[in-house]
Amino acid sequence: MMTARELSKVGFNVQILEKGQIGQESSWAGGGILSPLYPWAGPEEIWPMISRSQKVYPGLCEGLLDETGIDPQLIRSGLLNFDQIDSDKLDRWMEKTGSNYTKTDAKQIAEIVPALDTKFESAIWLPQVSQIRNPRLLKALKKSLVQSKVQISEGVEVSSIKQARGKVQSVETSKGQISCKFVVVAAGAWSGKFLNNKSAIEPVRGQMLRVKVPAGFLERILLKNDTYLIPRQDGQLLIGSSLEYVGFDKSVTKEMGDKLYADAIKILPSLGDFSVSQQWAGLRPGTDKGIPVIEESKEVEGLFINSGHFRNGVALAPASCEIIVDLILKENG
Repeated sequence: MMTARELSKVGFNVQILEKGQIGQESSWAGGGILSPLYPWAGPEEIWPMISRSQKVYPGLCEGLLDETGIDPQLIRSGLLNFDQIDSDKLDRWMEKTGSNYTKTDAKQIAEIVPALDTKFESAIWLPQVSQIRNPRLLKALKKSLVQSKVQISEGVEVSSIKQARGKVQSVETSKGQISCKFVVVAAGAWSGKFLNNKSAIEPVRGQMLRVKVPAGFLERILLKNDTYLIPRQDGQLLIGSSLEYVGFDKSVTKEMGDKLYADAIKILPSLGDFSVSQQWAGLRPGTDKGIPVIEESKEVEGLFINSGHFRNGVALAPASCEIIVDLILKENG
């Protein structure tokens, strides 16, 4: 949707083909943290994209609110990380990206998160980390596209991309053939079917929980041992998330739900006073090194891929779309 919006802005006639309902897969299912959970531990190739996306989001959300009346609820929550961290990697990340952090003690932790009733002696405080209400972001993007006359075709599955003399000619769909000059594959975990290396992108299931707590119960994102707590403005608190290599299976399991809830209570024991109201799962587009595939096909002119963002799809989206649009503009002359 972001790619379509940007292409429409620069004059392209854009149509989105979606085999299900737009915005209902991993973009909806994720937590909306606009940063990798452990940014210093991830591939350095995505560091500039993360920084760029973080700069774009405030203006993007403001623009979407003005256009659509829907507030994506971008909040600079900050993130408190209770894990043991390699200081050298942390310092290198800070030097390369201009990010900042604070090593905190028990007293400082209590000041940052008064609701925290666990006695942690130390943590890393990342004040610049923001979150977004991703379902609201998706609603705003869809409304923006509709208002911009971008054609959204839901329930239309693409079976193949047709070419002639090494150039894109059309796409074959469940509703017939559609002629086009450019194709952008942004099908998340399902993108692999359009790549020569079918295994380059694979589905990775993530299960999450929602707990209803009083508004203001928690105001910071908390993270320990890959389990995170994300507080929303209205008292919805998200707990995530699993990493499961189970193919295209989006079912939820009681075992994983119980584990996530138990791990969350270890971080914030008072959360045990509230019950889980919802559990769901999504399929991330996983890649071997966590580096997305954003490029034009080497075999077919006019065929582009914007996928494989693994756990960072929302966090990387604005910069990813800028790269794709620039590639298409260059190809279009």
